[in-house]
Amino acid sequence: LPNTGEFNWTIPSTLLNPDTDYYLVIQFFDSSGNPKSYWLHNTTIRIVNDITAPTVTSVSSTVENGTYGIGDVIPIVVTFNEPVLAPQGQLDPSNYLILDLGLPVQKAYYSSGSGTNQLIFNYTVVEGIYTDDLSYENKSDLEGNYSDLAGNDANLDLPIDGQAGSLLYNKDIEIDGIKPT
Repeated sequence: LPNTGEFNWTIPSTLLNPDTDYYLVIQFFDSSGNPKSYWLHNTTIRIVNDITAPTVTSVSSTVENGTYGIGDVIPIVVTFNEPVLAPQGQLDPSNYLILDLGLPVQKAYYSSGSGTNQLIFNYTVVEGIYTDDLSYENKSDLEGNYSDLAGNDANLDLPIDGQAGSLLYNKDIEIDGIKPT
């Protein structure tokens, strides 16, 4: 380590009790494994017990406002107030966002973003689906297991559809999966 600097270490909140004293012991070793002594001058050690669940702050998309047809992929960005993890990764079909596109139910599946505050869900336009403004229907339409770096399960409530922060409020995306006759 350089002679000055900063490092972060995360302890899951489930391992800490609020009414317990904790002590941090740091021991340094040289490249041969010998213990070394260092004087810590003007050092502040801050321990934060993170017990606050991450929350969704907005839903949007990286595509331009406009009309998208069969086969087009619409990335939908769900932004949290802190970095979150999607531990099952993109191969787990239980991580998705339900879209308000009628029946059959259409889903945008988790694609990327684990470890950041923005998770990306991709929806591929299929034949027979049409809406003049892409949205989700309910604030509970985000499904999956997401948590922050401290292990707190995320609150998956979405902004109310049509209000500030919602996909309908942020974007004007038309889905046209109807083939001309």
